Amino acid sequence: MKPVRKLIAYSVANVALLSATWFVTVVNSRDNTSFAKSESEELSHLERQLNNVQLHAPLFAVVDQQGKPIFEVHATEFLNWAQVFSPQGQDVASMTANADGGYFLVRSEDGSTKARLGIDQAWAGLRISERGTQTVTEKGATHDVIRDLPRIELGGTEGSNYSLKFPGFIGPIAGIGEAKAGNGALVIGDSKGTKRVAMFTGDDGKGLIAIYNEKGTPLGVLGEAPGNASGELVLADANGEPRVKMGTNGNRYGVVMALPQGLPYVPKSGLPGSYMFGCASCPR
Repeated sequence: MKPVRKLIAYSVANVALLSATWFVTVVNSRDNTSFAKSESEELSHLERQLNNVQLHAPLFAVVDQQGKPIFEVHATEFLNWAQVFSPQGQDVASMTANADGGYFLVRSEDGSTKARLGIDQAWAGLRISERGTQTVTEKGATHDVIRDLPRIELGGTEGSNYSLKFPGFIGPIAGIGEAKAGNGALVIGDSKGTKRVAMFTGDDGKGLIAIYNEKGTPLGVLGEAPGNASGELVLADANGEPRVKMGTNGNRYGVVMALPQGLPYVPKSGLPGSYMFGCASCPR
């Protein structure tokens, strides 16, 4: 035999009970020809009682044979939501709506993994998080705290562009999407989320690949040269100062330059040079 599920509508039951109480009170008052309160006052009192009931009990609920909740609907002045429960009684899925928007939330029974799809004033998109330990420093003391750490974020905040990110503690471990300028960008970080590689389009529309050290300082850039449509490679020191450049000049001469710029290198001259030219199709 299939289990019989009970359908309980708390709002209907409570309204009926409170209405009956109000009706008996008014009738008894009329029989005694003495009214302690007017009918409008009684109705206001009934509405206040009903509001209190709604704040502490679901408006609508479905339970199993043992009386365990399966589905509940709640409402307050500022928030409406519905919940779905597991056989063990844990709310594992919910749907919420308020003045800012709404979202769907699902989670594992122990709450260690969550997925949220929704929109509000601070976020629009999909976020998947896991409970984990994070080391923080507060008031000069370092200690571990347990938090819900985002692992995947697809969407964006108000006023920002949209992207797909795999967050770390500092920044994204990996991410792809729109840069602040509106161009496409791909970012790869280390295990902490420190940016180490970036592939993006510059403000001038030219493609670039940049390599960074652990401090976020660019050490090398490969892409289109800013002065022409040819390629260029720039290598920098630990402070980000360019020290070697390789590129072309007018699509004809190849140039290798050590900075700061000095004299050109002249073979067999015995003089040190800081740059040299090469030409594959020079006139003889």
